[in-house]
Amino acid sequence: MVVESPQWRPRSLLIPPTPFIGREAELAEIAELLANPNCRFLTILGPGGMGKSRLALQTAVGHQTIFADGIAYASLASLDSSEFIVQALAEALNFTLASSPDPTSQLLNFLHQKEILLVLDNFEQLLDSVWVLAEILAQVSEAKILITSRQWLGLQEEWVFAVHGLPLPDECDDKGAEEDSSVLLFLHNVRRSRHSFMLTEANRAAIVRICHLVDGLPLGLELAASWVHSLSCAEIANEIERELDFLTVSTRNIAERQGSIRTVFDYSWQLLSPVEQQILKRLSLLDTSFSREIVETVAGVSPVQLLSLVDKSLIHRTDKIDTICLNCSGGL
Repeated sequence: MVVESPQWRPRSLLIPPTPFIGREAELAEIAELLANPNCRFLTILGPGGMGKSRLALQTAVGHQTIFADGIAYASLASLDSSEFIVQALAEALNFTLASSPDPTSQLLNFLHQKEILLVLDNFEQLLDSVWVLAEILAQVSEAKILITSRQWLGLQEEWVFAVHGLPLPDECDDKGAEEDSSVLLFLHNVRRSRHSFMLTEANRAAIVRICHLVDGLPLGLELAASWVHSLSCAEIANEIERELDFLTVSTRNIAERQGSIRTVFDYSWQLLSPVEQQILKRLSLLDTSFSREIVETVAGVSPVQLLSLVDKSLIHRTDKIDTICLNCSGGL
């Protein structure tokens, strides 16, 4: 009697801790990019707390039936050295590396001819490992890679999808506020501790104000919502306006670097070179948005230096002509 071995599959995807709210347009755009045969390496780029990890996981969930060999998801947030990247990939693939001096070759051989999506979350601290991704793209023709990062990886094959804050309600006319993703996310987080909480005429303006004060940042909305059990929405808005360090939470299973707006910024700050830190200090003396001319003449920052901060998601160009914005307003 011959017993067939079970078919190999990657490890099961993580079960999301909370419902996915909003980002319908982003999910559709990412799906369109992944369907493009020319796009084999896509980076979801954005500052900390923007919801990149959740967006990548939701993308993975929606693509499980699209790739013949499934989705391999690896969270890299706890890795502090590039030497562990191959092991992390092997674990996500449900593949055991042999005691060999060349684990990368084992990984590439295992992936050979597999039609698979590799989702690697939080890659910004492992930039020395990008060569592994380049090797996978060069040798595994049916593989695609989806990355989340606070920084561009800088490979020729890289396509970038920048993520910004959730849509904001109109401050002048907040009657349709309950339809905006930022308000919906705030309400969902509030109801985890106060299940009967409702959007009312009495709290509508304060909730809209909170959404604008955190620029639709999902982490900011979650941290603000955690205070509703002890403060009114108006009081929360006042505290945020007075001191952004107010936005902190003690949830036990949230990563330490996501526990407050301050720690989110501090983590990005530590990834900067000393020169980049000095440049960002100079820019912080300007308004939250400014023209390139002001950057060059007043702050003395060259286009090349400016580009390095764009690549690291600390500033971004807006739709307005020649206008640049800080992504860390209040964090400095």
